Amino acid sequence: MTFKFDKLYRLGAWGAAACMVAICALIALQVTFRLVDALLVLVGQERLGVSITGVSEMASYLLVGATFLGLAYTFVHHAHIRVTLLI
Repeated sequence: MTFKFDKLYRLGAWGAAACMVAICALIALQVTFRLVDALLVLVGQERLGVSITGVSEMASYLLVGATFLGLAYTFVHHAHIRVTLLI
């Protein structure tokens, strides 16, 4: 079955994937900063104090973006059963 907006759906899927990768990168970066601070304190050095403010808010918005950008692609490919409940 072909769809008129298949390229747009695929673009949305790529956008959802990019949002998930960005969430992973932000959280990994924040955890790395905290780990470096903890190791510096353990060794007896002074903390760097580097952190990204608002990581949880950014991750929340990216999660919403990933959810809604992926809806059309998953619905067309019958990959997500909960989309039919929403409709």
